Amino acid sequence: MEILQLDTKPLAHAECSFGDEFDATPGDLCVERSKGGAAGACNGDSGSPLLLKVAGKWRVIGVDSRSGGNSCLATDEVFTSIAFYWEWITSTISADRAS
Repeated sequence: MEILQLDTKPLAHAECSFGDEFDATPGDLCVERSKGGAAGACNGDSGSPLLLKVAGKWRVIGVDSRSGGNSCLATDEVFTSIAFYWEWITSTISADRAS
């Protein structure tokens, strides 16, 4: 299996407001769909990482959590923010390890 990379840019939440269940919420990151809308996450890609290169190292900053039905959306993309949920993630992992 080949891992693919697309370069994107961050967008304001207002740019990811579609009037449906795909709208960005405060716990989301919005990114521009790549290559003029021709490439990006599709149905079945949920859980795929959104990465950011920081000081030469890749960091997971988001997780794909939405897709459009049985195909790809032609809109900008919404990912769940790791930073927004970090406290919940770490407390859940800690609680699981303690049990």
